[in-house]
Amino acid sequence: AAPLLLLVITASLATFTASLAVTLDLQLLDTAHHDVGGVTALVDEGVVAPDVDRAGVAAQDDVTVPALVTSTTGHPELDDYARVWGMVRSSATIELNGTAVHELGDIDGLRFLGVEPATFTAVAFWRSDYGPTPLAELMARLAATPNGILVSTNTARGLALGDELRLDRGADARSADFSGVIVGRFDQFPLWYPDREPPLVVGSAQLVEDLAGVTFDRRLLFESDDRFGDVARL
Repeated sequence: AAPLLLLVITASLATFTASLAVTLDLQLLDTAHHDVGGVTALVDEGVVAPDVDRAGVAAQDDVTVPALVTSTTGHPELDDYARVWGMVRSSATIELNGTAVHELGDIDGLRFLGVEPATFTAVAFWRSDYGPTPLAELMARLAATPNGILVSTNTARGLALGDELRLDRGADARSADFSGVIVGRFDQFPLWYPDREPPLVVGSAQLVEDLAGVTFDRRLLFESDDRFGDVARL
């Protein structure tokens, strides 16, 4: 009986060890995807392009006054990333800092995450314990309400769905303020840790860029196939 008992204990221990290893691997994988926001991501800081003022070119007393040359940083349109070679699906996000005002007080040190509601669900990492409402439904609510916003459970306690927050985000001296209508809540969200980061508000990236009149650095979440990175592009 002793060898049989030893065999059973050894098999049970091996099964437990293997199960624990798989659990730890999955937890590490979830953490990595949470930090990235999805399976894969890259940061688009834009391309610096010269902006030449031709009106500045003139000749005065045989002295040529050169053109005024400045530079601007440009980004593609938000939906242009879907045309990148080898990208099966993609979605761009922007991040800004700011404040919010509501009927119960102010929120300082706010973090605003702008997303593309139509494409975010397909590439973002999401778990069922991130909130009571599925991500697809939250994005559908954002798409249906142009100035809709999602807030974390601990943000603006006492406010209900349909209430408004006046958002003021830093946008390089460009106005990007608007009254956001709360259309959903979440406990956790990709790229955000509630216990060590400022309160998070999620809204439309396109709305903020349209209001600011500028484009911002983007984090591009995407899934690709074997063609991605193929310089030949056959």
